[in-house]
Amino acid sequence: MRTLYFDCGMGAAGDMLTAALMALLPDPDGFVAEFNSLGIPHVEMVLERSESCGISGLHSHILVRGQEEGAQESGHKDKPSSEHRGYTDVEQIISALPLSAAVRQNALAVYRSIAEAEVKVHGRPVGEVHFH
Repeated sequence: MRTLYFDCGMGAAGDMLTAALMALLPDPDGFVAEFNSLGIPHVEMVLERSESCGISGLHSHILVRGQEEGAQESGHKDKPSSEHRGYTDVEQIISALPLSAAVRQNALAVYRSIAEAEVKVHGRPVGEVHFH
């Protein structure tokens, strides 16, 4: 068995982490095609090959209504925009996706954990937690 360690002492950007994990797959483009076939409303993943400072790799982009997620935001907002989803919205979207029961349960558990962390950090009820 192989073990993968993450040293996230300075955090981890979602797009970078996603691209790094996809680079481990034998067919990253196939993964993107499968993700896009799920039918998540108004969401598309794009994968590009890039090079920075002589190092090549992958970069993932999540587009919402054709625009990169967060492109119009300048910092974290307390009030959700029209593209932010509440926890109940996320539950409904995941429940409607063509996924196995185990994958659906794992995805819901991840969002439940994130929601619980947001409740602790922001001191607001789970009904006011939003994802962007």
